[in-house]
Amino acid sequence: MSLTTSVTPSQPLMLIAANFTAEPLEPALAFWLNQFNIPGRIKFAPYNQLFQQLLDPMSLMARNTSGVNVLLVCLEDWLGPGRANVENNETCNDASANPTLTSVAPKHIPAGMVPYQLPNGMTIAHQNKYETDYLYTEIFLDQAYLKHGITIKDGDCIVDIGANIGMFTLFAQQLSGRGKIYAIEPSPPVFETLQVNAGLYGDNVKVINCGISNKTKTATFTYYPHSSVFSGFVADKTADETILRTIIQNQQQISSGESSAEYVNTFLHNGRMDSIQYSCQLRSLSDIIRAEQIEKIDLLKLDAEKSELDVLQGIHSADWPKIRQIVMEVHENAEYTVLTQVSEILTQQGFEVQVDQESLLAGTTFYNIYAWRPDSEELDVSANFQRTNLDARLQRNVDELAQAIKDASQRNPVPTLLCLCPPAPSTNAKSHVSTLILAMESALSTQLADTKNVMLLTSAEMQQYATSAYFDPYAYKTGHVPYTSAMFAAMGTAIIRKYRAMYARPYKVIVLDCDQTLWRGVCAEDGAQGISISPAYEQLQTFMVEQAAKGMLLCLCSKNQEADVWAVFEQRADMLLKKEHLVSWRINWTPKSANLIDLAQELQLGLDSFIFIDDNPLECAEVRANCPTVLTLQLPENPQEIGAFLNHVWAFDRLHVTQEDRERTRQYQQNAERERIRHAAPTLKQFIDSLELDVQIAPMIPSQVERVSQLTQRTNQFNLTNIRRSEAEIEQIRVSATHTCLTVTVRDRFGDYGLVGTVIFDI
Repeated sequence: MSLTTSVTPSQPLMLIAANFTAEPLEPALAFWLNQFNIPGRIKFAPYNQLFQQLLDPMSLMARNTSGVNVLLVCLEDWLGPGRANVENNETCNDASANPTLTSVAPKHIPAGMVPYQLPNGMTIAHQNKYETDYLYTEIFLDQAYLKHGITIKDGDCIVDIGANIGMFTLFAQQLSGRGKIYAIEPSPPVFETLQVNAGLYGDNVKVINCGISNKTKTATFTYYPHSSVFSGFVADKTADETILRTIIQNQQQISSGESSAEYVNTFLHNGRMDSIQYSCQLRSLSDIIRAEQIEKIDLLKLDAEKSELDVLQGIHSADWPKIRQIVMEVHENAEYTVLTQVSEILTQQGFEVQVDQESLLAGTTFYNIYAWRPDSEELDVSANFQRTNLDARLQRNVDELAQAIKDASQRNPVPTLLCLCPPAPSTNAKSHVSTLILAMESALSTQLADTKNVMLLTSAEMQQYATSAYFDPYAYKTGHVPYTSAMFAAMGTAIIRKYRAMYARPYKVIVLDCDQTLWRGVCAEDGAQGISISPAYEQLQTFMVEQAAKGMLLCLCSKNQEADVWAVFEQRADMLLKKEHLVSWRINWTPKSANLIDLAQELQLGLDSFIFIDDNPLECAEVRANCPTVLTLQLPENPQEIGAFLNHVWAFDRLHVTQEDRERTRQYQQNAERERIRHAAPTLKQFIDSLELDVQIAPMIPSQVERVSQLTQRTNQFNLTNIRRSEAEIEQIRVSATHTCLTVTVRDRFGDYGLVGTVIFDI
């Protein structure tokens, strides 16, 4: 029960401060506020003013008296100047982690070439859109060539073997700055496009029209005009088509969750694997090194389509020490010996080796090998010093942030939502740095755990609405805008989901069907031992047990014989949901809407606080028609989707769990015993006397703020003003000189009801 008077909350404001440019969040935030009819305004603090907003008593954040203050923090940006590539014992400049467009205006694309604008704004010449899009995602967005500590720095010399139309060359050109790039491509038609692209954004690329092998010779090159990335000197149309088919299926599966054989067949039968043959010159890499007088190769990128062993065998022993890093695509053979041979060669030449496979290439014989030279002992000492400084610097910033948030929360009780934003993919690829960032997230969570009105969204939670390409290296460099528009939309959704949970009236009861909901099968037909409890149903039951622990009341509503249902509960040890988790049930052949109404009367709760879950669309439709205020959820037809489905239902969200919440199931079970005694008592007075009621009314104490706020959110018919109050507002009332809050606690011989009522009034 909650009785409140006056103290009308002011218009809420969502005040956002970030250590990066966060304004692209606004459309998503505004959309969801409008979608849920949540009143409020959105305002952004000046750029990169986290600490100023927290510490300055006259800041926008300090003057926000209602709504929420949102802090967006990318811990990666506190690693100091540049991204520390501690795995390679060197410090990368900003460009190496975040390639940007050169300021040089692109040159004109000749007539006859097909121009194409990449998502980052670069205009290039290209041949096949689907190939260009694939390469852009792989190279620019996923940064597949910068994994496992591989870096490109200003001034680096890069050799790109198998350059195709120059996508990696363009990527590396933006990172290497004043460095030199040698782009090598044997295919005459593709080389023409490479030649154009290499000169569009700078003059530091030397293009060479030949193939690379173990010696100088000529060979037949098979060119697939519509699938140029599969062209090579060792072509096999059948094998290449099989690999392409797998990649297309993987791409469909990742983007839409399913793969259409019809689509794949149409794609492949449209001349995709038609070929033209050319006679091309082959040279060894050592020949190129001598001819171009290359003194060092900071990164050798190699994509030679089944010729990688020949390329490595053509490097003279005197030239191996000149190569610092290698990223190469390897095509495993039927005997699975190529990976082993390549790894042995690289290891013998002093490289450390890591083998990886991209998700789109799963099920194929394509692998990536990353190789780098371990640095000298002297550099190892330097790297350890850098790593120690890196840890200390980030730890200091995190500690200061936590303290600033604590201090600000004492001055201003408006809720604070701290959002920890994900780092760049290239940072995640560095094991020490990614581990350090996760440790700092955990440290923040621990330090702020007991701070009232402060909530946390981890970087994983900020990515709960997954986007494949979330980081935008170009926007990051040009305007410190780290994320794609899709990622900003996902982050905005996560923020509003948490914000809505602060004020939304929570549901109190979950009513579950049994057959095909708690288990697979029909207990009346299959028997207790015949039904199946697969991992998907275990996940659902675990979720429901967790909901009960948070204060939700669990009930069953099933068209069955009770004996059949209880046989499953009693005989199946793998039933994670137990009878003691339930407060009531209706197992009969009555329409489920009627059973829900009956449950609501028994529990003395409104139907608008009920969630009904069933797999049957007809049962769901019947409940929606007759109990429209019940939130009816139909489970996905595919059980494997149940977990994701439940995790994305906002109605289950709870910001806090009080002691009263944890005791709620037990209290309702005790109440059922009271009702049994009440019906057995001769008179109502005798029943009340037998309860030994103890009612206490006292001023609110700090530990009760959370529960009092919860009561104002949850109570309906006994909330005389219908005003919903946040913890911040209740805390303001508690310390106010003009208002008083009393709390009501009740217990009887059956147990403790806890804090059940509050009265707020003007003095």
